[in-house]
Amino acid sequence: MKTKLTRILAIITCAGMLSVMAAGCGDKQTAAETSASGQISAGQSTAAADPDKMDWQLDTSPVTLKAYSDRSWFGDWSDPVARNITKKTGVTLDTKVPVKDETTESINLMIASNSFPDVMFLNGDISNPSISSLLKQNFLYSVDDLMDQYAPKLRDILNNEVGPEILNNFKYTDGKNYVLYYGYNTQLVSDIKNQMNQLLPIWLSRFNVRTDYFDEAGKPDTTTPEGFMSALEQMKAKHPDKLGLIVQNLGWFKTYFGIDSEYYVKDGNILSNIKNPIYLEMVKYCNQLYSKGLLAKDGFMNPPWDVLYSKWTGGETIGIMGNFADDGKALGNTGTTILSLPPFKTYSYTIVPQPWMGAVIPKSSKNAERTIRFLEYCASKEGNLDMGYGLEGDAFGSIEEGPQYSIQKDVKHQLFPEGKPVWFKEFSDAFNKDNSGIENRSGVFKHHIMDNWAIYDWFIPDWSKVDEKKQKYDEEMSPYVNYKPEYLFNLDGTSDEVVIKEKVSKLISDYEVKMVFAKSEAEMTAAYNEMLQKCDQYKLPQLEAEWTRQYKANMARLGK
Repeated sequence: MKTKLTRILAIITCAGMLSVMAAGCGDKQTAAETSASGQISAGQSTAAADPDKMDWQLDTSPVTLKAYSDRSWFGDWSDPVARNITKKTGVTLDTKVPVKDETTESINLMIASNSFPDVMFLNGDISNPSISSLLKQNFLYSVDDLMDQYAPKLRDILNNEVGPEILNNFKYTDGKNYVLYYGYNTQLVSDIKNQMNQLLPIWLSRFNVRTDYFDEAGKPDTTTPEGFMSALEQMKAKHPDKLGLIVQNLGWFKTYFGIDSEYYVKDGNILSNIKNPIYLEMVKYCNQLYSKGLLAKDGFMNPPWDVLYSKWTGGETIGIMGNFADDGKALGNTGTTILSLPPFKTYSYTIVPQPWMGAVIPKSSKNAERTIRFLEYCASKEGNLDMGYGLEGDAFGSIEEGPQYSIQKDVKHQLFPEGKPVWFKEFSDAFNKDNSGIENRSGVFKHHIMDNWAIYDWFIPDWSKVDEKKQKYDEEMSPYVNYKPEYLFNLDGTSDEVVIKEKVSKLISDYEVKMVFAKSEAEMTAAYNEMLQKCDQYKLPQLEAEWTRQYKANMARLGK
């Protein structure tokens, strides 16, 4: 276990050496220069002169910042945590979010109308086409310039408490940062998580079933596709009124069959994973599950996740896609618990180290100074605690109003020498039983702005000692996890390759539904061949050639 985690850390370190440069960003007007809609004065810095005072504390007068996120889950500003943050900082967020996650739709409308909010929280994929479009057309402030002028302590926070990779690894061709990326396992974050036995993600794909049904089936071996299918057949036979396994897409099966999430390496070239011979085997397997009534069609119809999960907790299905986080929890009011099944022997989970989210500030913002300082607050230990932990106190108060956590002086954490903040047991138990409900009631863990994953990530707020169950999970899952920084591909968001990728991804998604629910193997195979032909018509080989070019360059940089 220790050897495996050490190797993972070493690979993450190598990933940190990759400097991600955006190709073709053009000559960019700096944020210190006058633009059509905003400028930074060249005068004296207005940052805090008091070394003990944060820059955001210079002005806590009421201000409403218009915000946008392309993630549908991004929290509204209507809960106790949000009210406490507003009381402290003066900032209220008026945020617009899409009904479902977007890529470019709303951003394109903003660009066309030249109308932007004060701040945007966007998908942190370094090939995010929205960010590329905003950069190419000079709509964004340089966050370097904003920090130097208004919030130099934000730079100190990022370098010393998160890791220098945040400001070193994502500069653009003019040498400046325009995106404040967050939710990223830097070397510092990884070291701290490893000390807490929290480096390996708990959300790795696992199939979850009802413990009582599994026991009835005699606790069969499910570590092979055949064994898993047999177990589902036995459970379904005893409970024919229940739905089969619920999944939303084939991602869970790809992981179980050992298929990389997107790529297939053949003779040193990168191809789409649909060309991996195992891919067709997996699709045939899923088609067999459906034919036997073991795979529910409900999940593939794109209903909201809450609707699917309510079917699970309501006892309507024998199993669901999930992760180890739910293992052992009560399954609603069914009288049984959730069992997280072990992986197939072929299981392989690929992690490409890259940021989760990114914050950008448009030049049209009328509140750029307050915005960058608000981001400083959010990135600080104080901000991460306010958002991810709630209110501090000596005893638990209430779910909604707190206190929700205390300082445990006997628990060590590199960023908290005085003692680690830990949720009270009452709050932890409630959150682990119904995390989405508790998030909405209290606001704790609901808002994700400049998250420092050494402080604010799954299971860290209630961590106070090495968990034997989690340690066992790490030992079980670490052999199946592969970090592949060589897959960190930066496609220009406005390039032909990005358009090709979007079209091909949509095509594959549509055909996967057709293949899984085909009435016969012959019909499924015909659909697969048709999908390959259409992918070629959509110029998939051109995209694969660009992937291959960047893959070979990455391998050379990594010394592989």
